[in-house]
Amino acid sequence: MIILKLLNLIFFTKGKVNLKKICFYVNSAKDKRVFELLDYYSNDIKIMRELGYEVVTCNNTKEIPDDIDLFFIWWWTSGIIGLRYAKKKNKPAIMIGNLHYSDPSTQGYFRRPFYIRWFIRYCLRNSDMQIATSKIEFEDIKKLKAKNPVWFYHCFDERKYIFSDEPREFFLFT
Repeated sequence: MIILKLLNLIFFTKGKVNLKKICFYVNSAKDKRVFELLDYYSNDIKIMRELGYEVVTCNNTKEIPDDIDLFFIWWWTSGIIGLRYAKKKNKPAIMIGNLHYSDPSTQGYFRRPFYIRWFIRYCLRNSDMQIATSKIEFEDIKKLKAKNPVWFYHCFDERKYIFSDEPREFFLFT
């Protein structure tokens, strides 16, 4: 909710008072059911809709309507396609994802192919806002010269997940 309140503030102050229709774009989503099944997508979409925005979910540029006011794009790697489309249509784009800048594993930023690192840098420098979901990610995207980084923690749906102080047993498998 904080994200979209911030969006309203940013875009209202820039004179874009008609921000009504958001394209929620995830190029890596091969099956559109992920928009409902994965909480990190579905919660964002639900928040946007509860705030009164019309949200169109898209996983390729062919299905994006012409009357989109804003692009909300997941992933700084595959999101480059949505970002290029937003730029072509002269629409603002907000991006979110995980960088894994300091991660030494094969998923880490420096272990990725050069063209993926280039995609990430391009997206960080050319989207209108870049959302980091941790302080570490925020500091890391700043190292790559993100244009307008902001930091918001993840949230959860408190109607779906109930927390208690009761002790619980967990089993970990490796």
